[in-house]
Amino acid sequence: MKLTKRCPLTGETHTMDIPLSEEEYEAAHRRWKHEGVLAQNAFPTLNPSEREFIMTGITPEVWADLVTGHWLVNEDDYVYWCERRGRTVRLVNES
Repeated sequence: MKLTKRCPLTGETHTMDIPLSEEEYEAAHRRWKHEGVLAQNAFPTLNPSEREFIMTGITPEVWADLVTGHWLVNEDDYVYWCERRGRTVRLVNES
């Protein structure tokens, strides 16, 4: 099934093909979200990247960008620059 989520880091919307039927996904999601089952146990056939996308909406590409990019920090916010993709992401510090 295709799952679409908004990335909390970039604000972009991404779609990932999850190798589950809608019924399998709904049952596993219910176990994880409402019954307290760990994601790796609720979705045992999925790889870590697929589970991460379900939990957070963050894609493997965004994680790679975070590892290869640079963070500039000031008192008000965090600004992230990824050289590989030429992308700037501004994250507001809500603390």
